[in-house]
Amino acid sequence: MMGLAAEAKGPKRGVKEIVLTASQVASARDIEEAIDQATDYGTHPGIVTLDAREGDFVYTEPDRSINIYCAGVTLRSLTGARILNCGDGLFLDPGFPGDLLVEGMTFVCESVGVSAAWTEDYDRVTFAGTGSCAASASGWRAPGTG
Repeated sequence: MMGLAAEAKGPKRGVKEIVLTASQVASARDIEEAIDQATDYGTHPGIVTLDAREGDFVYTEPDRSINIYCAGVTLRSLTGARILNCGDGLFLDPGFPGDLLVEGMTFVCESVGVSAAWTEDYDRVTFAGTGSCAASASGWRAPGTG
C-alpha cells in the first residue's frame, strides 16, 4: 500500500468547496458532479472534500472510478475518508490538463489507484498526506505504464 492520509487543511481563499458525506455518494458520478460544481465545469480551481463522519464511502452503483477531466481539482479527506468498492480509484481522461491534488484519501480498489491514458499524466497528479491505496493489481499506476 502506498502512503497518503493526513487530514485536509482549510480551503484556499476564493476557491469553491463542495463537502460530501457518505450518505450523499452512491457512485463515482456523485463525486464527479461535485467536481463540476466546485470548478463550474472546469472554469476555475475547486475543492471536493469527503467528510467521513457518517462512515466510509461505499460505491453501490455501477460507476466506480472517478473520472478526472479538468484542471485545478483538489480531492481531499476530512476525518479519514475512505472509498470502498471502487474499480480504479481515479481515471485520468485523455487530454487531462493536469493539476490534481489528492490529499489524505484512502481508496480500496478492485483494480488500480490511478489509471491514465498517457504515461506523462501521472506527473500531473500530486498526492499529499498519509492515506493509502489498497489495490488488487499494481497499486497506484495501471499495469504497463509509467
